[in-house]
Amino acid sequence: MRVIAGEYKGRALKPIPGTGTRPTTDRVKEAWASTLGSLLPGGFAGKQVLDAFAGSGALGIEALSRGAATCTFFERDRRAFQILSANTAFITPRETRLALRQADITRASRETAFINRRAAVFDLLILDPPYDLPACDVAALIQRLLGQELLSDTALISYEHRASSADGYALLQCEPAALAAGAVPAISALPQLEPLAYKRYGNSVLEYHGLSNAGRARPQLQTEGQDHDACVGSRHLRPCDHRPHRRH
Repeated sequence: MRVIAGEYKGRALKPIPGTGTRPTTDRVKEAWASTLGSLLPGGFAGKQVLDAFAGSGALGIEALSRGAATCTFFERDRRAFQILSANTAFITPRETRLALRQADITRASRETAFINRRAAVFDLLILDPPYDLPACDVAALIQRLLGQELLSDTALISYEHRASSADGYALLQCEPAALAAGAVPAISALPQLEPLAYKRYGNSVLEYHGLSNAGRARPQLQTEGQDHDACVGSRHLRPCDHRPHRRH
């Protein structure tokens, strides 16, 4: 693994050994950064980033390399957190650009209290959780961050998850029956989410959401080199007819 572009281009990053984590490949990371560079107003420059399931830190580090002002990393696994700490050691000034937290951000309100103490409001929320974490749990985290006003009005959300036979934005398909009774609100309680782009790479999907009150003009996204791409701006996916699908 390496940093693809920007200030730290070419820096090698340590992977997490074993099979308990799933690193994002350099190819997918490059496509992820390109998509966000198109969707984020002004690109990554000056943005406040929250990498909620950081793993090795590759995505958050890529954002910092491309000009993000700060990144707050959460990682619950002790071994992965050690790799994350090592991978971010070269980033300076560490005190103002980084915050590392070994914790499960989905489980305790004290974790958002930790964020509040840093007076952070995030422009980019990176969600690359374990594939076995239900989308409804991810939606509940987004709702908590929104409820505590930890996302800016123009914030973007990227969410990587396993592809399924039913294409569609996973965060918009959370059925009330799938929620623990009284524990997680229905996804319909998140009217702020606006789907922007959906891209599939093999058995992985990256979906991108904005906030519907942002007044954002949707850009025309590049679809070159993706295994599957859906047109932007629709809750129900439809084929793109302006470019051919390509496989590699």
